[in-house]
This record gives sequence, C-alpha cells and structure tokens, in this order.
Amino acid sequence: MGLLMGAPVCGNILHEVVTVLQKKWTENHPVVDAEQDLNKSQIPDILPCNAVPVVSCPSILSFQSEFMNKQRAVVIKDSMDFWPALSTRKWSVNYLRRIAGCRTVPVEIGSKYTEESWSQSLMTVNDFIDKYIVNATSVGYLAQHQLFDQIPQLQDDVLVPTYCCLGESEDVDMNAWFGPCGTVSPLHHDPKHNFLAQVFGRKYIRLYAEEHSAKLYPHNGALLSNTSQVDVENPNLERFPHFSDAPFLECILEEGDMLYMPPKMWHFIRSLSISFSFGLTWLEVRKPIQEFFMFLIIENIPEVFTVSPQQEIRNNAKILFIIIIVLFLISLLLLIITKVVKWISRKRVLERKGFGWVKKQTRRVERREKEKTPVKRPLSRTNIVQSGFNQYKDSPRASIASICEDASAGRVLD
Repeated sequence: MGLLMGAPVCGNILHEVVTVLQKKWTENHPVVDAEQDLNKSQIPDILPCNAVPVVSCPSILSFQSEFMNKQRAVVIKDSMDFWPALSTRKWSVNYLRRIAGCRTVPVEIGSKYTEESWSQSLMTVNDFIDKYIVNATSVGYLAQHQLFDQIPQLQDDVLVPTYCCLGESEDVDMNAWFGPCGTVSPLHHDPKHNFLAQVFGRKYIRLYAEEHSAKLYPHNGALLSNTSQVDVENPNLERFPHFSDAPFLECILEEGDMLYMPPKMWHFIRSLSISFSFGLTWLEVRKPIQEFFMFLIIENIPEVFTVSPQQEIRNNAKILFIIIIVLFLISLLLLIITKVVKWISRKRVLERKGFGWVKKQTRRVERREKEKTPVKRPLSRTNIVQSGFNQYKDSPRASIASICEDASAGRVLD
C-alpha cells in the first residue's frame, strides 16, 4: 500500500528497495516510438481565426496581465526544453518501463468516462504498456493519477512552471495522463487554473469559454455537472441544436508545449499518438502586498526556471541586481524606522525632564513661602524668663513667684 500510494515509510526505504529491484528485473523490450500510431489524416486543419494564441516563454507579469487576468487560454512554447524529461533523461515509453515498470497504477478502461462500459483496473506499468500501447486491442488510459507522488524518480525529471507561483500557496496538484492514440477526455471544465504540459506525443484540444456553457448542454446530475453531454467531434444537432453556435478555439499540443486554461474553461482532448502529459492545477487568491512584491521582484526574473542554460548568466545578473535593490530598500526602511524611534524616545525624555523641572520649581516656591512664615517653637529657659519679665513688668501684681510658676509650666508666651 505504501508503494501504491507513494507514502514515505521509514525514510522512503520502500522506494529505494523498489529502485534496486527494478534495475535487476528490467527486461529488454522493443523500442516503442510515440509517433508510430500517428495518423496524419486524423489531424484536423486549424483555421487561424480559431487557433489558440501561441507565445514563447512570456514573463510572469506578462502572462498574468495578458492571459491569466483576462481569462484567456494560451500555448506557451520554449518553456520546457531544458527539463530533464526532454533533455538529459528524455522520456519515452521504454524509459517509463525502466523507471516504473513494476509499479502498480490505476488504469481507466474505455474511451470515455461518460460511457456505461467505462471501468477501472489496477495493473503494473509494464502490463499497461503491453496490453494497451504495444498490442492495443482496447482502449486503456492512465488518467489523472498522481504518479509523481508515487514515484519520486519521475518527479525529479520535471519542474513546476514558475507561472504557478501566481497561486495562493505553493501547493500545486500534478496528475499524469499516459495512453495510446485515440484516448479522449470528454468536454468538461475544472474549477482551478490549469496547465497541460506535453512531454511526448501530440494531442488535439478544443476550448470553449465559460459564458457559452448553456450551448454545451452540461449533465443535469451533480456528479457530472462539469461535463457536457455533447460528443464534440460527432455532435447530435437534433438533440443539441445550439451546440454549433458556440464559438471555440483549438490547437495541436506538441512535445515541449504547455497549454494554459483558466478556471471553468471547457476543454475537449484527444490523443493523436502515444502520449504522455501531466496537468498542473492551482488556486489563485492574491493580496495587495503580494502584488507589490510580484511587481518588485518577479517581473525581472521571469524565466529563472523556464529558459535554456545558455541564458543563466543573464538571469543571474538580473537576480543579483534585484537582490541589491531589495536590500537597499530594506536598509532605507530600517534607517527611517530607527530615526522615528529615536525621535519618539527623545521627545519622551524631554517631556520627563520638563515635568521634573516643574516639580523642582514648585518645591522651590513652597520652600520660599515656608521661610516667610514664622515658626512657633518652645522657648528656652532664658527666653522664657526674658519674655515673662517683659510680660509682667508693667503689671502691679507681677511677682517673681508668678513668673517662675509660668516658666515651670512650660507655657509659650507671645
């Protein structure tokens, strides 16, 4: 179960064991050419007015402003050429056998998941290739499976496009689509932003905008409400009369191409040859502060992970320049904050000093007032005698005895 679900049990030891066994059990298989089943007569002619726009490795902000924000589909070229899956470890049917041949995967049996005969089955990658690709007697599709989580060796060969950084988080769902010529994904839509990256083979894709959903006749049930009832290439116009009125775009997705589809854009896909592609879906909820840093940094490093190695020097110079600018702005911000803090601290110190000066002056005034007021204190014996003599000297009844009596009583004489 750990191998099937891709669980990192005991330090990922299961994957290491399987890698060793896979190398020992590898058999010699005939080379399978992805283009061997290609029938050029089945490739539709695409009119220029219906063609999906094609650009070569746009910058992130250009992609966001011209396509993502405007809900427009686009085919991006020259953004996958340096991936190991298309260069140093070029993927093919035989390469998948060598890396993942003994691993068990879920396979869809039937051309469309809307048919009653459609079913699913578990089998090894080798059995799937032998039964449905080399000796194709029926249609089997390894579809919408998280193969990269199950087999980390394959994930090392591909990269998440930098355009996915426009999402709310770093969580990007990656699903594999591997099958023979003729596999079909019925007309449907997804709730997230969607990239379809073509590793090898070709696919025909037709797109319809969300505002034409009523003309595409979605299923009524909740389970298939995102899927059309119409067979795109053989529509029943008596049953679905308005389908032919819906405008559409179309393209042929070739090796190294990447198709962007905004949320809820209807898409129909048919393999024109043996094909391997993987889808990347993500949510986008941006905030103003994120937009600021996007403008400040990402605009000038648009192709860090989507250019050839020959352009790395130029990109590194750009990155260094942007880092210097960002560090300068951060230093300037810290300097301003330091100045403000010092100013506030100085103001508080001055306020405290001013309050102390007022208290000091108040105490000084109070002390002066006290000095002006005579203080009453007990008289000494000498003063008592002197003051008593002065008090009683004019009294005819005064006597030395009465003066001594008052003095011994300790009376204060005014």
